[in-house]
Amino acid sequence: MTLVTGMLSIMAAAMLMGTAQTTERKQPTFMLLLLENEKYEPAAKGTSRVPEYTAWAQELAKKGQLVDGAELKHAGTVLSGKSRRDAVANELPGGKPGGVAGYFVIQAPDLEAALKISSTCPHLKYGGQIMVRELNQGSAQ
Repeated sequence: MTLVTGMLSIMAAAMLMGTAQTTERKQPTFMLLLLENEKYEPAAKGTSRVPEYTAWAQELAKKGQLVDGAELKHAGTVLSGKSRRDAVANELPGGKPGGVAGYFVIQAPDLEAALKISSTCPHLKYGGQIMVRELNQGSAQ
């Protein structure tokens, strides 16, 4: 099972529990951007971390904290002013290792609670970083 398949099963579980992609939010909403850099340790060949991330997300869904989440595809495009370049997987502009690997959107009472939830994500124990940002509740949804 790929990480993408695992993320889809996470979202299916969350939707069945009625917590995913809700339009009415009772608490502030935070985006957790899963970042990889030169310190991140990828899974060993032939192994998968999907069950671990899935179990973590399912716990959030049970608590009504999970809103959304997905792994990002490995290729993309970087726009800068009038220039454009195809991005390489796990590479920042300038050729440095890293990038955004995926995201979760959660609900929490405040930033401190969101940071506490984020600190339990398995991504951190493999050297990954998580950027936590509150979503503007007035933005288009």
